[in-house]
Amino acid sequence: MSTDTTTDERTITELRRMDDATAKRELSYAEYQRWASINDHLDRYDEAKQRWDETRAEATQTLVTADPADFAAEVSVWGNDLAVYYASDDPRLRETVESLADVFDIDVDAAAEGDLEAIEADDVAEEDIATAKDTLADLVLLATVTWDGERVSEFDRDRRAAYREAIAADPPEGWGLAGLMDAWGEIQYAVEKSRDDRLERVQKFRDARRRGDR
Repeated sequence: MSTDTTTDERTITELRRMDDATAKRELSYAEYQRWASINDHLDRYDEAKQRWDETRAEATQTLVTADPADFAAEVSVWGNDLAVYYASDDPRLRETVESLADVFDIDVDAAAEGDLEAIEADDVAEEDIATAKDTLADLVLLATVTWDGERVSEFDRDRRAAYREAIAADPPEGWGLAGLMDAWGEIQYAVEKSRDDRLERVQKFRDARRRGDR
């Protein structure tokens, strides 16, 4: 290690770029102590930042994979016990609803909220019935969190396709177009009522706090 001092103090960036062997060879004793101190502080900062990034990633992952069952409503549809939930801003829901727009001549935004009550099965043209049934079946499965206690998200592709085909089939084997529309109406009502109840509880809580502040 050099014992010479220099009047031109190296920058932190310059010191940070040096490995231990270079620092011992080129730096004075005072500069080497500064190099060691800088690296110690920055290394600890990097370690703390990495721990924070990992914690933030875990928190983000927890939010992203938040369980929709926590807010799911219970409903019985054609003898099947379903836990159902959907979000109107879910792009999957909007994409499915948009494919219904031409068939039913409906407003996409209203349908994304589940509002298909004004539509009658008899209004659908014969050539559009198959498409309407398949799309409504997709909508039902998208909104279903559990089916008779089983997680729909855990269904493999073949099982999901089998459920979709079964409920889209004509009565009495399946639900048919009218049955699918009735099923979606029940799902929509259950989800929206549960959401309204939660909002009402929040509003009551806020009102109670306001009264307490008086």
